[in-house]
Amino acid sequence: EYMKYNNPLGLSRIWEALLTPKDNEVKPPEPKRYSVTDLIGPPLIRSLKIDLWDKLTEDISERIWRVDGQILDEKLSTIAESLNFPSSSFRKYLVKYKMERRFNVLDRVFTVVGIPDLIDVDRRTITDWKKTSQLKVWNNDFDEWWKQVGIYAYLYNSQESNIRDDLGCYRIEYLTLSIFIKDFKAINSSVLGSPILEITEVFGSSQYTQTDKYIRERLLDHYENPYRECIAEEKWTTGDIFAIKKYGNLRALKVCDSEKEARNYLNSKKIKDEKHSSMYSIERRPGIPKKCLKYCPVRFYCKYSPVRSVPISYP
Repeated sequence: EYMKYNNPLGLSRIWEALLTPKDNEVKPPEPKRYSVTDLIGPPLIRSLKIDLWDKLTEDISERIWRVDGQILDEKLSTIAESLNFPSSSFRKYLVKYKMERRFNVLDRVFTVVGIPDLIDVDRRTITDWKKTSQLKVWNNDFDEWWKQVGIYAYLYNSQESNIRDDLGCYRIEYLTLSIFIKDFKAINSSVLGSPILEITEVFGSSQYTQTDKYIRERLLDHYENPYRECIAEEKWTTGDIFAIKKYGNLRALKVCDSEKEARNYLNSKKIKDEKHSSMYSIERRPGIPKKCLKYCPVRFYCKYSPVRSVPISYP
């Protein structure tokens, strides 16, 4: 059985054909095999995808950004392949090279599978292409991406030495994020530079050891806590905010990131005397779990989701 896709907006057949994946293009997770992205992600999402795969549905219009990224990815992959030497067994670039390794955790064997976008043999670098928003770049929100390419490098360097010798690259030493900013505006060029950003970090022996530890910790979390509630970071929960309101007004006078900031603002406006200070209040507004509301593939089934609509029972 395959995940189901629907077209509630009644998009034309051309859009429907573009946005609907082929039957074998999207596959359910396998219990003891982990893709790198599933490994990094929350155990609950993966567990519910395994349990409910034949029941899950997705609006094809919500796939537009993934398909948009895939088109760029395919174009870059084609160009990289074209730069290889056609008459030689030596390959300058390894495109979508599949790697896997088994791990023994609590006497159980799990396999981690990784397919990086590009391995630059000459530069001993693994590159992953990303398409994202200005906001993510401004916030330097790349932690998961670095973990992802770090695991790719770990998997490559864990291969048998003769395999790496045959590929022409004995060891990966660098990680590169090649980022295309989809909503780049020229007015921000003084801050962001250009719509294409490439960042490189070193991947040495200490990073290899740290990555090995991280992989085993993630496998243990998935095995021991398959149905744990996602933490705030995994839900993409925004921080609490504090609204300064004047009694009788619906709209906030000002919104602050902390209660201290809100109180300081009131003091700076000299709202100190008893007569006027009682006219204002500070209202705490809890953070919003953005992934749960719109982006989680199991949000309609998860018992922790604010938009749950299909009750099911699970541990």
